[in-house]
Amino acid sequence: MPSFIHRLTTPKTCTGANTVLATLPLPAGSYIVTAKAEMRGFTGESAVCQARLVVGSDEDSALRKLAGPGLADDIHPIHLKVGANLATASSAQFIITMASFRGSAQGVVMTADLIPTLSITEAEGDPLPPEN
Repeated sequence: MPSFIHRLTTPKTCTGANTVLATLPLPAGSYIVTAKAEMRGFTGESAVCQARLVVGSDEDSALRKLAGPGLADDIHPIHLKVGANLATASSAQFIITMASFRGSAQGVVMTADLIPTLSITEAEGDPLPPEN
């Protein structure tokens, strides 16, 4: 099965809304798409970032509060995954939005694996308790 990969080898500074870290153009088909990065803040800045992996109309997201270098918890790993059935060609995008200040994205990798079939289900609420 064909696979696609986008790798960012240098750090990228993210500021404001919708900094695109990586984009993969994908032909129609069923995909498992993953994205990962290490987010870091800058010295003296405490920033909040939202990471999103968007594939067609499907997405996964994560919210992180970034601390500056050398502070406790200064590296925030982000791992996102989306399963998508694309009826037409589309793009997968790994996007960072900074609520304030700025952040640094490092070790960015996004992969897309074409698979034969994909069934997407979504849980609704908590499972029922077992019957006694």
